Amino acid sequence: MTSEEYQIVKRLTDELPDFGDLWIKYLETAIKDEEAEKYITLYLVATEFSKYIINLFIGYETDKLHKAFSEVELMASNSSEYVSEVALVGFIESILALRSHKGIPLNAFDAWLGKSSKKFWY
Repeated sequence: MTSEEYQIVKRLTDELPDFGDLWIKYLETAIKDEEAEKYITLYLVATEFSKYIINLFIGYETDKLHKAFSEVELMASNSSEYVSEVALVGFIESILALRSHKGIPLNAFDAWLGKSSKKFWY
């Protein structure tokens, strides 16, 4: 991961500590050696964070959903082109795919989508 990617992960785990716990567990199972560590990217973070967001929705954890989507919006609108792309393509597309598998309506997340995220969402 680049330093920019590490900063994004740190921000997510600082702002949402329970996601940090999940991320550590993911890394413990995913990384078996230094070679595997090379393949950890922000897109993998996006996938795990999207699963986390779906579970927040299912658990009606609206305050955390607000924080989570605020972080995605911040990445989409105030970051490098790469991070912005990951925010929209990685995070938002993963959430869209996962919500459809869980039977969650498309408009269920409207209250938490920011301007950039909403454009990409619909």
